[in-house]
Amino acid sequence: MPISSNHNGRAFEFITLKQFEREISKFRSVLIDEGGGYAASAKSSEMITNELRLKLEKSAEIAVEIVLSLEPLILIQNTDRVVLKILTDEAGKQGDVRDIVIEQPDIEWVIGLSLKHNHKAVKHSRLSKGLDFGKMWYGIPCSQNYWNDIKPVFDKLETLAQNKTEWKGIKDKSDSVYLPLLIAFMDEIMRAKARHPR
Repeated sequence: MPISSNHNGRAFEFITLKQFEREISKFRSVLIDEGGGYAASAKSSEMITNELRLKLEKSAEIAVEIVLSLEPLILIQNTDRVVLKILTDEAGKQGDVRDIVIEQPDIEWVIGLSLKHNHKAVKHSRLSKGLDFGKMWYGIPCSQNYWNDIKPVFDKLETLAQNKTEWKGIKDKSDSVYLPLLIAFMDEIMRAKARHPR
């Protein structure tokens, strides 16, 4: 039976979650929340070929190693429990594109990860001309600076769409779309952090 890319992506979520569990549990207690998208991802992981499983496991090992090197607080030994969960696809439709969430509820600390399987392009985080990700994701509305920074990019994309230019036909999208949006996104997160330290 052919397995869809969606199933492969869910399998990757599950395999990555389990890799996080293995690594974090070497240092502290870990709880996996089996609600949300956990069951669907677990089922998808059972449907993949052994060859794909090995590739996804290697990818998950690398991804987890990178995240843990950037967020060493996850591995500090203490009595706080780390909670791991997989979000549903429905959350993504509402603008929350995180696939895996790592929480330390005792200190109100959360990391969200959006995983991609077999993506050559940065398709998400579903930033858009009108999505106030700050308000939606962490309760702090995006600043006017952010809206000013992204406007030229989305104006350009609208013009290209009106001219019936296909996405694959945009030759400089790394420099003209992805990079300016990612810089605007990072700058806005830093502005929010400076305005509302916690």
